[in-house]
Formats: sequence, C-alpha cells, structure tokens
Amino acid sequence: MQRDQPGPRSPQRRGVTLLELLVVVTLVGILSTAVVGRYGRAVFGDFGARTEAHQLWLDIQLARREAIRTGLPYTVLMTGSSAGSWTGYEIVAGSSAEARSGRGETIGEPRIFPTEMTASGDSATVEFNFEGQADRAVTLQLRGPHRSWQVQVLPLIGSVIVTENTSS
Repeated sequence: MQRDQPGPRSPQRRGVTLLELLVVVTLVGILSTAVVGRYGRAVFGDFGARTEAHQLWLDIQLARREAIRTGLPYTVLMTGSSAGSWTGYEIVAGSSAEARSGRGETIGEPRIFPTEMTASGDSATVEFNFEGQADRAVTLQLRGPHRSWQVQVLPLIGSVIVTENTSS
C-alpha cells in the first residue's frame, strides 16, 4: 500500500517585504510634506515657543533650588536685550548686579531662543535668595507665530507658573 506524500508546505510569512516597507515610507513622506505645506513653519514655531517656555520654567526652578542649596543668590539673566526683547538667557551664580556686570559665574550653557519666537517681559533678571524667594514679581512673555506663553515668578514664595496666554 502506497502512502500519499503530502505536497510541499507553503512557507509561513514572517515580517514585511522590502517593497511593502518602501510603500509605507513613501506614504508617510507624502503625508508629512502635505502637513508641512499646509501648516508651515508657524506651527513648529508655536511648538518651539511652548518648549522654550517650559525650559525657562525648569531653569528658573534650577536657579531657585541652587540658591536654597548653596545659600548664595542665583540669578536668571535675560540676554540680547533690544528694547525689552530678549534673544536668550543664562543662569548666573551671583546677585543681579553681579550677573549684569559679568562678575557672576554662568552655570551651564547660555540658552538662545529660536528665531521664530520673541521673548519680552517686565524685568531682565530674576534673582533668588538663600530662602528661595524671588527679589520681585516678574512676568515674561514668549510668543510664537500664533500662540504665546506667560512665565510668572511670584516673589515671596519663588513659585513659577507657566500659562498659555489666550489673549494674543
């Protein structure tokens, strides 16, 4: 008696082919080009402004913590001032006067704001004492092409608040 031999098994498919991968990458490229064309750099400028507002918040908190930790004043100094508009900022170990005169030690790298946004405010410095208190109330505005964010420093408690400004 002869046994029937089973036919060749069909290979199981594992993964994707190179052609399928190329089709997906091409479609993603076409869709991303359409998004950039539709919304342009303005949307990315708004994301940049939001990111910079939150980075400024983090750096102001860092200056406050360092002032408490070391018992020395720390200052966030806005840089590149031209008629109340700034191009960046730096954290300085020292008082506001020392930071302005260049006698304080800069902590980390100075931060530069992206060109798609503007930064302005009512003070070019935020100084924290050994108790973490700010020397004054400070309001800073970071504006992207369509949105803006406000960074506020409260003086007695040194708290920092970031909010989206809906009136811009």
